[in-house]
Order: sequence, then structure tokens, then C-alpha cells
Amino acid sequence: MLQRSGLRVGPGRPAAPRSVGGGCGGVTPRHAVHRTTRPSTLRSRALSSDFRSSPKRDEPLGIQGGAPSEAVEVTLGPGESLIHVDRRNLDEQGAYWVTVAVTSPGAEARGTRVVRVVSNHSGNLVLHWGVIKRDSAKGGWYLPNKRSESELPRGTRAYKKRALQSPFPRQRAASFGRDGEQQVVLELKEGDAYDFLDFVVKDTIENEWYSCAEEEGGNFRVHLGGDSASAPAVSPSPTPSAAAPEPRRRASIPELPSELCGIWAYVKWEHSGCPERSTQDADREYSEGIEEMKSLLRDGHTLEDLWRVANGEEKLRDFYARVSGGRPDRGSEAGSPPQEVPEHLVGIQAYILWERAGKPDGADFGDEARREIQRMVTETGMSFPEIEEHLRNPPSEPAPAAAAAAEEVEDTRPEPPVERRSEPIRETPQPQEPAPEPAPEPSRKMSPMQFIKPEGRAEEAPGSTPNLVREALASEGSKESPLQELVQAATIDSSSEGNVSWKRVYPMGNSCNLLAVVRDEAEEWTLTLTTDLPSKVELHWGILKSSGRRSKWTLPDSRLWPSKTSDCEDGISVDTAFGQYKSPPKVPLQQVNIRVPKQMDDIFGVSFVVKSDDATQWWKDGGHSNFVCPFPNQRHQEQEGGLDDALVDDIVDRESGDHMTLMHRFNGCADLIRGVMDGNFGGDRARGLSTLFVWLRYSSMRQLTWQRNYNTQPRILAGAQENLTLALTRTVRETADDGPAQQWARMCLSCVGKGGSNGQKIRDDILHIMHRHKVKEVKGTWMEEWHQKLHNNTTPDDIPICEAYIGFLESGGNRDVYWGILSEAGLTRERLESFDRAIRCEPEDFPDKREGLIHDFRDYLRTLKSVHSGTDLQTAASECHHVIDSNNELKSKMGYVLSQAGRGAVDCESARSFIWCAVEARAILHDMGALYDAQDDGRKARDCLYLDAALESQIRACAESAAGYLRTDAGGWTSAAQLVEPLLQNLCLSTGDNSELCYCLQAWQNLPANFKTNATLSKEDALLVSSVVDRMKRAVGDLSSSMAENLQPIAEAIGSRTDCDGWTVELFTEEVVRGGPAFSVSLVVSMLEPALRSLAELGSWQIISPAAEPVLECPQVFKAEQLYTCMNLSFPFPSVLVCDRVTGEEEVPENCLAVLTRDSPDMLSHIAVRARNENVLLATCHDEEEFSRIKENEAVPVERLAEMGDGSGLAQWFAVETTASGSVAYRRIDAPKDQGQRTGREAPGMAAKRSLKISTPEWVGKYAVGMDEFADEVVGAKSKNLAGLRDKIPGWINLPASLTIPFGTFESILENHPENAQISRDISKLTARRVVERDPERCLREAQELAMEVTIPDEMWGALGEGMARSGIEWNLGASGAESSQRERDQVSQAIKSVWASKFNLRAYYSLKKARLDFMDVRMAVLIQKVVNAEYAFVIHTTNPSTGDESEIYCEVVKGLGEVLVGNYPGRALSFTCGKESLRSGDPAISVESFPSKSVGLYLPESLMFRSDSNGEDLEGYAGAGLYDSVPLHYPEPSRVDYSSDPIMTDMGFRRKLLTEVARVGLELEDVLGSAQDIEGCVDKDGNVHVVQTRPQM
Repeated sequence: MLQRSGLRVGPGRPAAPRSVGGGCGGVTPRHAVHRTTRPSTLRSRALSSDFRSSPKRDEPLGIQGGAPSEAVEVTLGPGESLIHVDRRNLDEQGAYWVTVAVTSPGAEARGTRVVRVVSNHSGNLVLHWGVIKRDSAKGGWYLPNKRSESELPRGTRAYKKRALQSPFPRQRAASFGRDGEQQVVLELKEGDAYDFLDFVVKDTIENEWYSCAEEEGGNFRVHLGGDSASAPAVSPSPTPSAAAPEPRRRASIPELPSELCGIWAYVKWEHSGCPERSTQDADREYSEGIEEMKSLLRDGHTLEDLWRVANGEEKLRDFYARVSGGRPDRGSEAGSPPQEVPEHLVGIQAYILWERAGKPDGADFGDEARREIQRMVTETGMSFPEIEEHLRNPPSEPAPAAAAAAEEVEDTRPEPPVERRSEPIRETPQPQEPAPEPAPEPSRKMSPMQFIKPEGRAEEAPGSTPNLVREALASEGSKESPLQELVQAATIDSSSEGNVSWKRVYPMGNSCNLLAVVRDEAEEWTLTLTTDLPSKVELHWGILKSSGRRSKWTLPDSRLWPSKTSDCEDGISVDTAFGQYKSPPKVPLQQVNIRVPKQMDDIFGVSFVVKSDDATQWWKDGGHSNFVCPFPNQRHQEQEGGLDDALVDDIVDRESGDHMTLMHRFNGCADLIRGVMDGNFGGDRARGLSTLFVWLRYSSMRQLTWQRNYNTQPRILAGAQENLTLALTRTVRETADDGPAQQWARMCLSCVGKGGSNGQKIRDDILHIMHRHKVKEVKGTWMEEWHQKLHNNTTPDDIPICEAYIGFLESGGNRDVYWGILSEAGLTRERLESFDRAIRCEPEDFPDKREGLIHDFRDYLRTLKSVHSGTDLQTAASECHHVIDSNNELKSKMGYVLSQAGRGAVDCESARSFIWCAVEARAILHDMGALYDAQDDGRKARDCLYLDAALESQIRACAESAAGYLRTDAGGWTSAAQLVEPLLQNLCLSTGDNSELCYCLQAWQNLPANFKTNATLSKEDALLVSSVVDRMKRAVGDLSSSMAENLQPIAEAIGSRTDCDGWTVELFTEEVVRGGPAFSVSLVVSMLEPALRSLAELGSWQIISPAAEPVLECPQVFKAEQLYTCMNLSFPFPSVLVCDRVTGEEEVPENCLAVLTRDSPDMLSHIAVRARNENVLLATCHDEEEFSRIKENEAVPVERLAEMGDGSGLAQWFAVETTASGSVAYRRIDAPKDQGQRTGREAPGMAAKRSLKISTPEWVGKYAVGMDEFADEVVGAKSKNLAGLRDKIPGWINLPASLTIPFGTFESILENHPENAQISRDISKLTARRVVERDPERCLREAQELAMEVTIPDEMWGALGEGMARSGIEWNLGASGAESSQRERDQVSQAIKSVWASKFNLRAYYSLKKARLDFMDVRMAVLIQKVVNAEYAFVIHTTNPSTGDESEIYCEVVKGLGEVLVGNYPGRALSFTCGKESLRSGDPAISVESFPSKSVGLYLPESLMFRSDSNGEDLEGYAGAGLYDSVPLHYPEPSRVDYSSDPIMTDMGFRRKLLTEVARVGLELEDVLGSAQDIEGCVDKDGNVHVVQTRPQM
């Protein structure tokens, strides 16, 4: 780098400029440069020089001056001369300016130019620039980015190969003379070879571009001191058309709508024949289209003219003909270059010319043909497809000779001439394009609720989606199967109440079928086979002892033989004659029944074939396999791995055949789709289609053979592909009522090429290319080997082979390029050589034919993609052009997407624009019903489905590219936030069960816009955004978990039985998830969360329950997936437990000091209350990496507990510390010297539990008591506390009407009523200590089942009815046996008994056992209350549970019933704290700790609640709350909730009023009862507050 003196502020000698230029466009400059040291009174600039030694190159520019009207002083180093200096406004108001100085260092660096650009703009600025070379014939910007040409600022990068972008350094320098200015320095070592430097300035935060304010659209132009001494210093750079004398070209033009830009690009691409383009070509053509429109506007055409073309009112060719004599304006800088003529058109035209000339030998008409086609384009405006149609079908000729010639295998067309085109060293961009291409702005503000898809097969109702299969059958009454009634009956019996466990319909040919049904009878399985075959048939069958068609047959026991059965000579099978069906319908049916006793549990199923009685005709499944009917045998399910799936068996059996190709697989899959949709593999269509997806994906991954012992011509393979893809398209249409099933059908399509009529072209066109270019068919050459493979077995591998050969030709015959492209596609030399028609040779180069071959193989590649790769974007868009043309908005989006696809993310804004356009194109396709079009046998819909999949693929690729950019983006989390909405909408469109995702999308949309762009949110605002992100993260995680849970067992079943690679089986679901749209959302969300948590002051840890001591020390850390699975453990020494999942309902294991989890239980959930009561640390880690480190590096599986002994002898212990900031730190420490004593010590709180005692109250002789009788030993604390509040609380706090079934009622009914005597004895046996301790889970489960069978006596019903009436509970139980109320009685009975039965729940058993209490001493009262129609529910702790601060109330609020809160449904509640003194003063200090992110709410308009009120829940020092069940009379269905539009989130005044009232409830009740309280209540729709229960806070 050149070392030189710098420029700084200070006095010095005057510096003489070489030249002084004017302002914009040659007008009088705003600031002249004078050779004086005093500022000129004529708004001049003073120039001076001074010396300072050893400056750094990137030090601040020595330019001083504030407003543009002030003087500018420049200091120079020794030998340094000033060439130019000037200042210009960046905006019309003059608030921001830019100053440029150009200097020459002197003789030591002759020819070098140093350019310093200074601005007072405070944003993140980038200089977007290029230089103009002197006497350059090419024009445009040159980019001097080689080290030999320049020294550029750090971070400089090429922008689309059209400009350089140099960032202004982030530091600000006060040495400029004013704070806040920033500069960038360019050192051009060959500066004297350039005339000008052109630039604009971009603010990357606001995405604002600044150009010369004096004339719209002009670049700043800086003269670099060439020969033009009078050139302006800083002026707008003229465009090539600016020199034209017409005044209209200098007038300002209207701004081009971004939507029009996209449509214009698409129309031009379509006009060119939808050619295959590189990313660079597409980008260039998009930009040229914009410039073309600008040029047309400057020429006087209007936006209305352009819109007429965009709207299809005028063809582009007609428009060109009208405005410029048949072609676009090629003379302007915006005009598109002459389009290259496709070689196949040249061949057709050359053939016609050769024929007209008398077919002379050796004549070459290639050049003449090309000129003739170009003439037709320019003079008539015809597009290439129109020219091809014209040549093939000329109006004056009855038979098109060209078409006949094109169809000949032996191509006699002359070889086209080779075009010699020199490859440019550097692409020179247009200097008039400082800003990126305008993308159509997001315009479709569709409600996310419109995207919600049905979650399962819905019952048909008026207006519902029709069952198209059923409609088709109904319309063909003459073809109705005689078995239809039996099939329908079996389908009905397949429901949960029926006895059909398996059924299937097999096609037998000639419109005949075989119905197989397995029924679960009392003591046996019955297999019924019924067929409508007209000839008499027999069943040839045997028994299978294991699954699979190819398992060995076993001779059936004679006890299983139906009548008319005889054994066969083979000793393993028998023949049974079909008998006539007893009630023959329209067509006689034949039937046979096989009965298998259930005690024969070693039988897997029956395998059979059907034969005519004379054995001349045999029927097999699919024509090649034995039929197999399995019995639902649990023993075999366990032995075979647990997956009992006839569809998997069918797939595996097909893959085991002697012959297998893609054709066989695709035809087989099409057959199985029909079986899945007809219910032959069960009623779960989503499972069936997901199984087929696994099969097809393994095939697309090359894990299953593509060709074994069979050759398939391209035409036949393409036909099989088309058959399958059309079947899948119909399935997508038929599953419109079943979102999950539809999702799998779409995903199946992505694994298969489209197929179709181009299959034969694959075979023919390779010969045409070889003949046209005179490439000989010689064995031992690469071209001939590939040609033979294409002829005999074309596969998707041919796409990368073709791409590799094109790359090889374009690189001048570089074989490394060829193998590199193949390697990227997963093709190795071994695979090429493994083909039935092997490719062993290296590719050959033909230098003299290279260009022609490249053109022809690009066309051939398009043919290959049209057959094998339906999700290629350009191919898919070309096939859907009729649909795209019909919708202008779609046309605009597709124009932009096609021009930008494959570029990757240049920056966040370009990624956002691309993703938005692609997502909205998908939304339009879905919204306009294009995916369900049944015309043309569904072909149009199929093409649209492939376009939809191609767009989804492009979105994913762009998002992943953007993620890499975002990790280093200075914009921080706000840059990632710009991608959330489009990516989440994309995921909603792709997902079947998407309701939760749609609610997340709505929540994000409803956030204030500035919340998503402001990098410095307040704490409360950051909490609000975090709540939405939390729900979003959970939804995406649940989606991935659900897919893994459902898909992985199928993948393992198929993969392990078809010899797929172990790693592909193991990672199957993970790769599906990572390749899907959910992964993109996950990437972006992971970038938001850390920053938001920091802004919200949340940190990586959240303390749910504090520890007894700041530092906990223990010998070992254990890990488990779920806390529930280890809550029964009793650690022999103090331990820490690390768990992924904590539901909130578990018990803390004995001797556990801390539970660390990635889950987020509510602060007031049952587990949180119990942990605080026992002084156990319960903490949530929100940093996935840190949690994984603890789990993987510090913890051992809990299954190894038995190996640990008493924990003594360990050299290292584990220490957990809770910091004052609310975080958690951990470390390994040396084992203490007294570890033997400490390992035997109990955890804190355990000693106190040993002194607990529970009294056993007697029954008071009443079945129901009202509030006046709520007393000790009669009812529990819930009832007593409510009674204690009467007449002591303000009138605005309401108490529900209540009635309680007292202690001992359950035990009395068991002991004193004969009908319950046996139940009482059985329960006593099961709950005896020595019995229950051996198997508590089984014993308690059976005890609960027995409790549910208890009979409630009539006198109790009478007491309940009277008690409800006295207590004000309006509920009519009626008389026993009355039909009108019997159902209501049954429901009340179930609810009461469910509360009683919860005495025997496993969680309560372990909790009481840990407290050394006998669970059989528990007596269960039942508090009956009328359910309040709650709008919001709340829980209050009047002492802050996380800090122990008695002066502060802690509350949580949710929508709907409080069970969502205390039951720890996933997500957070709205939690807040409030100081008690501030409440009393009337100015409550409310601090929101978290905003709600719950997914569901529970609502019950009118019902009863039966609450457990036991003697074991509120013992002093024992947190028994939540151990027993509270049961509603009618169970509410969880429904999705939208907090984002609720006034509790959107109306700050409403929220403050509501939270204040909730906090006041806590203060009032604490004052009345005299101690800290744990309160549950709700607010109804009218705003009335109700308290449903309260108890002392633990």
C-alpha cells in the first residue's frame, strides 16, 4: 500500500486545483473552488495544504465545513496535489450532504488517485461505485478490484458483478471538525487511466439510496483528472440516451411500479419462448427490461401503454411492431440485445431452405436460416414458439415437411455453423443502475386464518368438499361393483364400535374384485373372502407364522379347514372351494370363511392365491404376488418390531421381486394410492400416504435400485411417471378435506419427475444432436455410452450428466469441471460404471463444434428436466404459462422470481424481496384454485403443483443463504425479523395440520411494525415480541417432533427391510425436516431469540423455584428425557436432575436438589409450587447450546443410578449456583473431605416431612353440606376458605354458589352398600401396602377402574338435588330413571367418581410416600360449583414466589378456564407483579414479567365443576395442591386462541385496569384471611370478578 501524508484540518499554503468543474449536468456549480485561504463570500470553498507525518491511510479526511453553504478547507501533505473537491446534497432539504476530494500523491506514485468521500449522514452507509475507463468501447462501469489496480476499504465487495460496494467505517471522527461525520477512502493505482468515478450512496439500515438531488436519477460523477480539464467535479453521470437532443428524453419520467417490472420481465421471457437461462442471464434480462421501459417512457410512451402489454390487451410483438417498426428499440441503452435463435429452429429452417434448393449435397444453410429467423423476429415481432408453429404448419401447405423432418430418427439437417464468441473477462454493468432491481412489494394481505386446513377426514355436509371418487363411481352406475354394499358395510364396521380389524379390496381383472375382511369375534378371528368372479373358483392357501408374502407356508391345522377343503400334494397348503353367498345381490357372489381361534397366537395370517376349479387360471395380488391377510396378533407385533402395517409389507414385497425399475415402482405406487384412498389399508389416509412418501423418497435418494434385470424405454418410463403424478394430483384434490393427507400427497410429487409426452424425445433428440454435429456412434466413446444408456434406461441421473457435460464444454474441455458437477449431484465413477449400460469413458471435447453443442444440450437438458425433474423452476413456470398469464399479480411475482432465482442472498433486503415474491406467488396459486383444476385429467393442476413445489424449494434455498449472511449482518435481529412473516406464511402453505402456525402468523402480523424494525426495544416491548417468538418456536418444534414420531418408524421398517444404508435410515426424518420449510423458520427464529431475551432482560436462565442455598453441591448429575418417568425415584444421595420435558404435573424425586430443564413450566404450575415448598431449585435454560453442554458433558443417564452406590469415592462433585441476577452457574469441584457424611445427608426439607401427620375424619352422615356447614373434619380447606370469605370481602368480588360432598362419603358408600361390597374388597386387596409397593402403577390403575364402577345410592341423589337447590346451583338432576335426566345423572356420576378415583393416582401416591404418609388415609371431599363463563382466568400468589418478597404480589392470567394455567398447558401466561403499597396508594406499580404465548384456551359456557377437596392437600409444610383431579361435568375441547388481537394485548388501558383488579383481589383476600394466599379466580365476559378457591400459599 502507498505510504503518504494525510489530509487534516489546519492552516497551510493554498492548494491549486488542476481543474474546477461545475455542478449537475453542466449547470452553474453550487460551490466554486478558489485558490484562497479565506472563505469566499460567493459560497466558495477555501483550499489549503499542511503537512503531518506518518498518517494512516484510513484516517479521517481533512475536510472541514458544515452546511453546504459553508467553506470547505482541505489540507494536503508534501507533494500532494488537489485535483477536485466539491460538496453536494443527498436530499432535497439539504439535511445530508456528501463531500468528495480527489488528490494525487505526487511523483512517488504517478498516476495514482486517492478519492475521499465524506458525509454527515448518521446511517450505515455504503458507497456504490465504479469507474469509467478512458476511450472504452464497451462503455459501462469498470470495477478496479484487483490488488494491482487499487487499495480498497475493508469490506468492499462486488455487487452482482456490476458495481463495487465499500462500507463507510463505523467509527465516527470528531477530528473532521464536526461530530458525526464519516468517510471512505479509495486508492486507485491506475487512476489516470480513468475519466470518471461514478457513485451513489446507500443507507443499509433504511434501505435508502441517495443520488444527485439536482436531477432525478443521476449518479454523482467525479472527474479523476484525465485530459478533460473542464469536466465537472461532482455531477450527475449522463446516460447514453441523455445526449439525444429530444427534449422529451430529458424530462422526468414517472416511477415504474414494481409490479409492472415483474410482469414485463415475465412477458419478455415468455416472448422469447421461455428459454433455459443461467442466473446471470435472468438477472441481466430483468434489469434490461426495466431500462427498456424507462427508455420507452422517455420517448413519450405512457405507463398506460406498458400496462396494456402487461395486462395482455396488446401482444408484446404487436407493441414492438407499433412503436419501432417491428422490434423493440435496440438503439437505446434499455433495449434488449438480439435474442439468440434456438438451434432446433435453425435446423428446421435450414432443412426447409435445403429442400427448396433441391437438396444439394454438402450445402450448409445454417447462417441463412439464422438470418431468416432473426428477420421474422424483427419485422413481424413473432416469438420463437410462434415461428416454430409457423414453420411446422405453414398455412399454404397441407402437410408440414418440417414437422416430418423433425420426427425422423435419422436427422438429415445440416450441421449448424459454430458461433465464435469471445468470453468477456469482466462483466461491465450499466452505470445508471445504482439501486437493486425493484421487487413487487408484498400486496396480498390475506388473513392467516384463510390458510388453515382441515386436520382430518371430515364428515360430509352441505357445502363440504365433495368426494370425487364417490362422485365418479356414482356417475358410472353401470360399472358399480356388486361388492359395493359389502365394502360399505365393512367400512362402517371398521369404526371404533365395529368389529372389522382389517379389510382390503383386490382387483381381479375384467372389473371383478375380491373383498377380504378380518373380523374380531369373541373367541376367534374370522377371515371372509368374497368375490364377484363369474367362474367357479377355489382358494389355494396356507398359514404364515411370520409376516411377508415370501414367508414359508405352513399346512393349516385341520380344525381351521372350512367345508369342501382338501389337502395338496406339496404338504404345506390346502384347496377350499368358494361357496355361493347366502343372499345373492344383482350378480351372484362366491364366498369362503376361515376361522382361527385366538389361542393360536403363533399364526400371523393367511397367504393364498385364487384359481379356477379346473386350475387353468390363477389370480395373484398385482399379478405377481401371493395375497396375504394378517390377523392383529399382539405377540407377532412385538416379535416383528411393533409395526403392523400391511402397506409396508406390500411395498417390501414389491421391492423383493426379480425385476425392478423405476417404471415398476411408479406403477406399483399408483396402484397403492388407490388402495390407500379406498381404505384398503385402514382409514388413516395420512399414514398411508406418508408411507408411500417414504418409499418414493428412498427411491429418489438412490437407496432403492433404479434398474434391475429389466430395460425400460424412455417413452414407457415417462408414461409410468405421468400415470403416478396424475394419480397423486387427483389425491391432492380428493384430500382437500384432510390437510395432513394432502401434505403427504404433495410431498410424494416432489420425489417424482413429471413424465409425459417428452419421454420419446429423450430417445430421439440425443440422436438428432449427434447427427447434426456429425458425432459418430462409435463404441468406446463417452457420447455413445451415454446415448446407449438414454435409449435403454433413462433415469433422473441423466440430468446431472447432461449438466456436467455442458459445464465441461463451457470450460473448454476441463474434466475437473465435469467430475465436480457430477460429485455435487452424488454421482461417482462407480455409479456411472454400475449402470446396465455403463458409462466408463471420459467425455470428449469438440472445440470446433463447442458452441453448437452447448446450445443443443441446453435444449436437451430442458427435455430431460421436463420428464425427470418437475420441480425445476424455469421448467415448471414454462409449463404453467397459461395459468400465469391469466393473473397479472402472479405474472408480476413470477417475473421477479425467475429473474432472481439461484442468485443467493446478496443482503437481507434482497432475500426478503425474493422470498416475499415467491411466497405470494404460492399464495395466489392456492387462492385461485389452480391446484385443484380437474381439466385435462388434472394435468394443469399437476403443473401448478410442481410450480408450487419449485417455489417452495427456491424459498428454502434463499432463506438458508440469507441465514449465513444474517449471522454477520450489522442490522442484528431486526434483519432476521424481516424474513419471519414470509417464511412463516410459506410454512403455513406447505403444512397440512397448520392451524397453530396460522395463529402464530397472525400474532406476528399484529405486532406493531416498529417492534420488528427497532433494534432497541424497551423491556416490555421486547417481552411482547418474545411471547410471539416463543409460540412460534414451540409450533415449529412440535411440527418437527410430530413428523419424527410418525415418519421414523415407517422409514426404519422399510429401510431396514430393503437394505438401505444405515445412515440414511437413521437420519431419514431429520433430513426430511431439514429439507423442509420448517427448518428455514427455525433458522430465523434462532437468530431472534437471544437478542430479544437480552432486550427483555431475561437472560439464558429463568428461576422457577429458588434453592434453599445459593450454592448446591452434590456427587452426581443425572439426565432423563421426561421428569414423569423418574418421579418415583429415591436418590441415595443428593443429586441434580436434568430433564428435557417437564409437564408441570410431576412430583420431584426424593433427595433431588435441583431440576434443570429446557421446558418452561408456569411459575404457578403444580410442579413449581411443590418445588418451592421443598426448597428444590427448578430452573429453565433457554440457551439450547448451554443446556446440551450440561446434559452431554456433565450428566449420566438416570438408568445408571444403581451403579453409583452411595455416591462416595467420586473425585469430582458438581456445584450449581444461583446468582443475584437470576442466572444459574455450574462447575465441577473437588469432592469435599467429609463426602461420606454429606452423601448420606437428606435434601433440605426432608426432615420436616417426617413429622407430618394426616388425620382421618369420619363421615358426618350427610351426602351433601352447604356453606353453613363447612367445618373442620367435614370438608377440606378449599370449601372452608370460601365460607370464611363470606361477608368479609368487597361486593365486587363474587363467590360461586357451592355445595360439598363431605369427607368419608366414598368410604361409606363402599362399606355400607351391598352392591359395592365386592368392589370394596378388591380395592382393599390392591391397595394393601405389600401388594401396591410391588407394582404401584398396575395396582393403582386397577383401583381407579374399580372406583369408577361404584354405584351411587338413590338417597345420595336426593341429597344432592336438595343441596343444589338450597345453595343456589341451578341444576336439575331429576328423579332416578327419568329419561330426560338420566344422561345428566350419568355425567354427574362420572364426574364425582372421577374425583374419588383420583385418590389412587400415581403422582399422589409417590408424593405422599415421600412425605411418609399413607395414601389410604386420604379422604376426598368434592366441592361442587357452577362454572363461570370465564373470559380470563387468573392465579394469584400474594407473596412473590420467585423472590419471597412479601411486599409484592405475583399473578398469572390466561384466556378461558384456569385449567390451562394450573395444568401447565404449553406456553406462558401473562405474568406480572404489583407492589402492595402502590395498590393501597391508588397508583399500582404493575410490572409485566411475560406476555402470553399459550396456544389453546378452554371454554365452558354452562356447566358444573367438581373439585377435589381432600384432607391431604393443605397440610402445613406440604404442597399437596394439584395432586388430585378437578373434573368438569362437560369436558371442554381445547380451542386455538389468538392473544394478538385481544384487548389484553392491544389496549394498554384495558390491560392495566384488568391487572389492577386482579392484584386487588389478592390484596383483599390476604387482608381478610391474615396470611399469604394461593388464589384461583376468573373474570367473566361482563367484567365481573369471581374467586373460585383460595388456600394458604406454600
